[in-house]
Amino acid sequence: MLGEDVVFTIDPENIRTVLATKFSDYSLGDKRKGALSHVFGHGIMTTDGAAWSHFRKLQLPSFSREILSDTRILDGNLTQIISSIPGDGTSFDLQPLFFALLLDTTSMIFCGEPVFCLDAEGSVTASHFSKAFDDSQRSLRNALYFGRLSLWGPFTGFRDNQAYIHSFVNQVVHKVLKNYKKSDDDVPLSEKPRWIPGQYMRHVIEETEDPDLLRAALTQAFLGGRDTTSGLLTNLWFQLARRPDVWGKLEDEIAFLQGRKPTTEELKQLKYLQWCLNEALRLFPPVPVNRRVAVRDTMLPRGGGPDGKAPIVIAKGTVVDYHLYSMHRREDFFGSDATEFKPERWEDLKPGWNFLPFNAGPRGCLGRKSLNISPFDMALMHAPRNSCIYAG
Repeated sequence: MLGEDVVFTIDPENIRTVLATKFSDYSLGDKRKGALSHVFGHGIMTTDGAAWSHFRKLQLPSFSREILSDTRILDGNLTQIISSIPGDGTSFDLQPLFFALLLDTTSMIFCGEPVFCLDAEGSVTASHFSKAFDDSQRSLRNALYFGRLSLWGPFTGFRDNQAYIHSFVNQVVHKVLKNYKKSDDDVPLSEKPRWIPGQYMRHVIEETEDPDLLRAALTQAFLGGRDTTSGLLTNLWFQLARRPDVWGKLEDEIAFLQGRKPTTEELKQLKYLQWCLNEALRLFPPVPVNRRVAVRDTMLPRGGGPDGKAPIVIAKGTVVDYHLYSMHRREDFFGSDATEFKPERWEDLKPGWNFLPFNAGPRGCLGRKSLNISPFDMALMHAPRNSCIYAG
């Protein structure tokens, strides 16, 4: 990292210190916030302190149990995905379908408006948006390491991607604003049922109708809702395609349903399914590497001394990079087969700060509770029984 002092860690105690114990000693860092704001604007992922706390409170109702357990949002879209899978053994790519699924689902939850990414016409738009989204994130990652000037070279394509993303999200925001009526009834929004899809954007609109702030709110919701869960789905199904034994155990576990949709309580009882989700999150955490910047001189509990077990000083301005991908594969935590996909390890495993797929501490992922009612759960219920999946 050019011009930066960086400490790398895969130690759970160090990570706990950064994310929780000494949370106030660290921030996202000006470089990260400045780079991300070019695409994602001013919101929960690009702010610290009081501003971040405010955005988090606005999002919290969108992760209520009522919304997370309302599978109607997923049912129609999953039916479309399953019907798109060829039954003759032809190779196909699931990831674009999962990206589209999560864009539609996130849009419904946060603003009450689907973007119809799984429709024939919408799939083209979703593909273009996903490419612009992915390419822009790669550019922003480079900006973190090499400075913001790297964004504006003539061959990066960053300006075009930025413009397309903003245009796409602006259209959704325009729909939301058009449908929103402040005087539609006499019931204050705070007193309405928490499960109303789109309540997040309604809360934001009550505070401002500034199109840039509304776009930022929704763009950051797309980032958190699309990339993380679609990555989990893609990685898990990638593993299942290579493990018919695991697929068979999953089918056996849900056989009692006899094709009907499970209740929320029944989903929670599917232990092997939960083990599979945990194992995919362990091997492929949604955010494999993250960082914080010290805002004052502080300490980490480990890393110093001859054996690396003594505390070390972290000077103000030092970057602490914590690598969840590597920590999740440590043999001293997960066994000598830590690099293998083995759901059974979760039968007796009781991880703590050595398993952080959703980050932790005050900035922990708001959507972490949805792991028990995930799109994968519902996708498995929609998949034909005794279906054959394999990797060529």
